[in-house]
Amino acid sequence: MDDQKIIGLFWSRSEDAIVEISQKYGKYCAFIAYSILRDREDCEECVNDAYLKLWNTIPPNRPEDLKGYAGRAVRGIALNMAEKSAAKKRTAELLPFDELAEILPEDGGLVTEGVELSDLMNRFVATLGRDARRFFIGRYWYCMTVRELADAWGVSDSKVKMSLLRTREKLKKYLEREGIKV
Repeated sequence: MDDQKIIGLFWSRSEDAIVEISQKYGKYCAFIAYSILRDREDCEECVNDAYLKLWNTIPPNRPEDLKGYAGRAVRGIALNMAEKSAAKKRTAELLPFDELAEILPEDGGLVTEGVELSDLMNRFVATLGRDARRFFIGRYWYCMTVRELADAWGVSDSKVKMSLLRTREKLKKYLEREGIKV
């Protein structure tokens, strides 16, 4: 079923919307959740919570990109679950984007008049070469480990680490050129 029909099911409040989105994007959502949480039960709970969030936000929203919309919902819920889990365990386990903490502005959203950080990040990622873009998105969107990235693309861990380091340095310079204080 195409995305617009699934969105139509949400708008008509048909429970089939959950069945259809689960069939179409369930594996994608589970991949995102598992990449962050690394626990099957937490992953399932996260994906189910994301379906509930979609149910509650469509309508009033009518996303143009249903896959991206679902992915963002799952990712946000998974990150919150990981943060709560780390707080309970009192662990200092860092999520991959903590590596970006020194680069990104503290407000994390609107960084200058009318320009959001997500827009700047999208523009920056578009400037990257194929490998750097794959590693950056894999690490900071999908929360893949360096080992997973190296295995996925058939390269060494050191190549991934060096690429990520150089990309973070480029990101810092890019944001400074855009007038963002880091």
